Amino acid sequence: MQPHCPPPGIPLPAGTADPDRHLAPAPAPPPRHGHVSCWDTEVKDKDFSTPIPPLEAIRRSWERSAASGLRPDERNPEDRLPAGCLSDRLEANARLVAYAQPIMEHLHQQIARSSSTILLTDNSGTILRSVGDPDFLEKAARISLHPGQSWSESVMGTNAIGTAIAEQRPVTVVGEQHYLERNRFLTCIATPIHAPTGGVLGILDVSTSARPTQAHAQALLQTTVEIIENRLIETIADAAVVIRFHHQPEALASPLEGLAVFDEAGGFLACNRRAERLLGTGDTRISRPAYWDIFETRWNTVLDHALQSSARPTKLRSHRGREFVAHILVSDLQRVRPVSAREAAASARPP
Repeated sequence: MQPHCPPPGIPLPAGTADPDRHLAPAPAPPPRHGHVSCWDTEVKDKDFSTPIPPLEAIRRSWERSAASGLRPDERNPEDRLPAGCLSDRLEANARLVAYAQPIMEHLHQQIARSSSTILLTDNSGTILRSVGDPDFLEKAARISLHPGQSWSESVMGTNAIGTAIAEQRPVTVVGEQHYLERNRFLTCIATPIHAPTGGVLGILDVSTSARPTQAHAQALLQTTVEIIENRLIETIADAAVVIRFHHQPEALASPLEGLAVFDEAGGFLACNRRAERLLGTGDTRISRPAYWDIFETRWNTVLDHALQSSARPTKLRSHRGREFVAHILVSDLQRVRPVSAREAAASARPP
């Protein structure tokens, strides 16, 4: 049987002979921008406008897939979770599923004309929920693209879900880039969903047999993930004060706003990535700054505003001199306590 060859630009697994090594011409150098198209050798007169991930990410994934013992011609795995085990996974990820499900349905409406499915997985790559076109869901089921099935790299080889988990970043895998032959009719785009306190909580994936415009699909998926992450942040346990802010008032209540959550005494709980960029604070999950370490505007002033007119935006100023318009929401005014200047100064001092 003829060996199964990887897509263009991907080395054969160690120990695999290349039957065309004496016949194949030298490969053309990759484009200067660092991307290759697996369609170039098959369809020369078409432009699918679908750039694919950096070659190195796919190369690393193929190497991991080969090292795990997978063969490109592997048959469908028969290790779908029993219904009871899937129920346990759903229960363990109840908040993620609750916030993601309606947003997944909305996302599917945005791309309803394409033959596709939207998938939510846990942080191991096991599919928890799927939303999609009935015809495509039937086709997807034939390659085990359904709830209860793991799409980690060790099970499915190079694929957007498993590779996004391994690389800890958004990943697109197009056609021949999939390690397993049976998956090569797919284009898959996956983006990690981060937990409020850090780490990957799950993956949101769009898988389709069409060839979407990658930039548009990635942007739509990223915005959807940020909405889910924001819901997880603003409902985090012990959240007492939620601050939504931006330089421009028109950006409030939009995916562009920064979101920061504090406990009853102004201690930091979580914020979204847009807040970090707006504030210029770096990774807040490491520094965990208290409210008064970030903003010049007094904590008690914020509480007074929330008590008197929470529906009206107010102004905040950071210690870096950045001005913001903000909405302040206090979950339980009876529980939130003012902080004296002495307490704030003592808390701000390094131990």
